[in-house]
Amino acid sequence: VWADGIDLDGCRDIQIERCTIETGDDCIIFISTDVWGPARKCENITVANCRLSSASAGIKFSEGNYAGVRNIVVRDCVLTNVNRGLVFYTIRGGDISDVVLSNLTIQGQRLRLDIRGVQNDSTTLDIDEGTIEISGIGRSLQLDGSKLEGRIRSVQGPAEIHLVGGHLELADLGDRLRLSFEGAELSVDKVRGAAIIEGVGGSLAVGHASAGGEIRLSSATLLLGNSSGPFMVETDSDAQCMQVPGLVRITARDGHLIGAFCGEQLDLEMTGGEVTLQDIRGRAAIRGERARIDLSGLTGAATLRLRESSIVVRQADAAIDIENDYGEIEIQGAAKDVKIKNLEGEVRVHGQTGTLQLRSTGGSAEVDWAAAPPQDSLVESTGQDVTMSFPAGAACHVAAESTEGTIESDLPEIVISADQRSASGKLGGGNRPTVQVRARGDIQLYASVAAEVEAEPEP
Repeated sequence: VWADGIDLDGCRDIQIERCTIETGDDCIIFISTDVWGPARKCENITVANCRLSSASAGIKFSEGNYAGVRNIVVRDCVLTNVNRGLVFYTIRGGDISDVVLSNLTIQGQRLRLDIRGVQNDSTTLDIDEGTIEISGIGRSLQLDGSKLEGRIRSVQGPAEIHLVGGHLELADLGDRLRLSFEGAELSVDKVRGAAIIEGVGGSLAVGHASAGGEIRLSSATLLLGNSSGPFMVETDSDAQCMQVPGLVRITARDGHLIGAFCGEQLDLEMTGGEVTLQDIRGRAAIRGERARIDLSGLTGAATLRLRESSIVVRQADAAIDIENDYGEIEIQGAAKDVKIKNLEGEVRVHGQTGTLQLRSTGGSAEVDWAAAPPQDSLVESTGQDVTMSFPAGAACHVAAESTEGTIESDLPEIVISADQRSASGKLGGGNRPTVQVRARGDIQLYASVAAEVEAEPEP
């Protein structure tokens, strides 16, 4: 039969029980229209212990509720072979309130739940398995579900969602979001209020969140992008933080953290795992242990306090302050001041143009100047050798001292003492700045390879 089963238009004080309805259109409709005269409320109705089958909707709170629908109970029903299990529409006006749905078994062809334009004070849902489509919720939404697929959009009030398994897309959320999940895949886009998110297993993508929030994940991957802080993130899996201005605090364990275009300040604590950060425009503070750190394109000052870690910094146009115990450090193309304190690990500085203060205990140091530093600099190794090279035209004063090794140099301006323990000279005739080199082991002072090539006569 291609018609509705029961249309409850403006009805009140009705009880429907133990009915079997099979139809090509909606099985049961709650509605309030003016077709038969002035619209009246549809209210005080119970549907229980029914079996419904439909090519359209099983239970529908229909559009066109001019006088409203309220005080409805649907319980202990089985909906089979329905295109849409439950439908709530107030797109054309009206109001739906005080609806209780309980103990419903729904086997839908497409959507188990379809909600659009509901303006009541709160919408509370508890759904196991199926596909849902929810949009236009005017007030608050509470959803507790498992193995759900589908979308939730345009929730104006606060939303509280818990999901076990499944895949949901959330978009255009209003006041605030509290989200928890287990083993689910979720994407969240356009959140105007603060977001509080916790998850175990699965994956989370957050974009266009304008009020920051807190994210705590375990064994779940994270993509956070195009959002405004402040954000606080805790994770033990792979994470990406892209184009997030404002304050971002991250506590990470293992996994691979990738970041780019962060803004005001990045505060990172890392235990194990890898960190790859690019184009960090604000201040960066990084601490932790047993991590691999790769930074490039820094335009904000960076402070690193690490243990047993490997550190690489490329193309920094801001001050860098590094302390690292039992690990290696490599700096490439730093244009501003660099301060390094390292214990038991090699330090390599290439293409340096800013001031350098380097103290290495138990490890060797290699410094390649791209230009003379703007201010006095110091390179000191209390345990191993120091190798340093200068480009052609560098104007500075060099003073070197070795306590147990020897000093070698191919720079003609450098004068080495008879015991080869000390040396000094004015490169390019410069008196200042002074580059001091101190080492327990050998010291090698050379012209850089680029300088040697430039010095060769043309054929």
